[in-house]
Parts: sequence; structure tokens; C-alpha cells
Amino acid sequence: MLMKRHPNNTNATISKALMARRLARRGQRAHCDLRGPVFRLRVYLRKMCGNSAHDSSPGPLDTIWSCVGAFLGIFILTQLDAILFTGDQLLLLGSFGASGLIIFSAPHSNFAQPRSVIGGQILSACAGAASYALIGDNLMLAAPLSVSLAFAIMQASGTMHPPGGATALIAGSGQHIALKMGVFYPLIPVGAGVTLLFLIGVLINNLSRHRQYPLRWF
Repeated sequence: MLMKRHPNNTNATISKALMARRLARRGQRAHCDLRGPVFRLRVYLRKMCGNSAHDSSPGPLDTIWSCVGAFLGIFILTQLDAILFTGDQLLLLGSFGASGLIIFSAPHSNFAQPRSVIGGQILSACAGAASYALIGDNLMLAAPLSVSLAFAIMQASGTMHPPGGATALIAGSGQHIALKMGVFYPLIPVGAGVTLLFLIGVLINNLSRHRQYPLRWF
């Protein structure tokens, strides 16, 4: 005996079919618009909104170690500058403050490893000095060239260290410290200062049970 199909079931089936077709059409239209200017604009604007993920904040003890390390690092550089260079502030480059921040607050990052810290700073200093030597007082060319050249050298050598951009800019813009030291600028104050800062980082960071620094030496 054949069973009669209930009208409500038939209507529901038809409604589902219509809905599926509508969704399919919408999907096709959305797929077609993936390369359209409106879609690209939406993606571009959405990037500016960030995301809901939050970085894990360091604990109080970790913050204390970072502050102590940064204080001691710059304090020792200040004392050595007063003793060796009679307070000319040769060892107090602005980029050393940024390097100290990375060494003591993010010792496990790639930017904080010795290859990047020491190599990146010295190579950037060479890039800045070379830019100024080639172009001279033309600040509009020498300054941006020094930073871009430093980035290219660090990228190619695997020594990326963001504060190196500031070190290159100091030389490329012909600031007093770079002019006074001349060809020795990559060694003193840059090489000597950043090496000392790194060694202080090794001593201080490893006092914490939760830190190991460096993760690799080369």
C-alpha cells in the first residue's frame, strides 16, 4: 500500500531546495567578487581592526628582571663612557636603548640573539658610514639610503636587529658621534658598546629560572 506524502513535508522540501539554490547563487557571487575592488577594500580596512587575540603579558617577576637588566646595562655604559671618554656620551647611542629593551624584555626572540645583536649593529654602522662617505652632506639622500642599505645587509646576512636602523641613521645623517669617530664608528662606540650590553644580558637574564640567554651563539 502506497503512503501518501504529507503536504507539509512537500512544502518543506521545496523550501529547502529554494534556499539551497539561493545560498549557492550567493556563494557564486561572493566567489566572483573575491578579486573585485570592493572585496579588496574590505580586506584592506579589516586589517586595520586588529584581532581579538591578546598577547600574554609578562609576570611581575619577569618585569622586574627586565627592568634590573636594562638599568644595569645602561648604567655600566654610562660609567665607562665617563671613565674612557670623559663623558662625551660616545657609548650612549640612542639605538643602545632599543637594543637593551630587546635583550632584557624579549631574550628568546630572534632579534635578541648575539648574531643579530652584535652583527646587525656593526653591519648597520658600516652601512651608515658608507652612505655618508659616498653622498656626504646631502641629508635627503644619505639618511634614507643608510637605513635601507642597513636593512638589505641585515636581511641578506641573517642578522636582523631593528635598532640597527637607528645606528645606521646616526652615521648616515652625519651626527656628531659618527663624525668624531670616523671610520672607527662601527667598532667604537657601536661594536664595543653593543657587545658589552650583550654580555650584561647574558649575566642578568640567566639569573632568572625562567630564562635562558642566549638560545644560540651563532
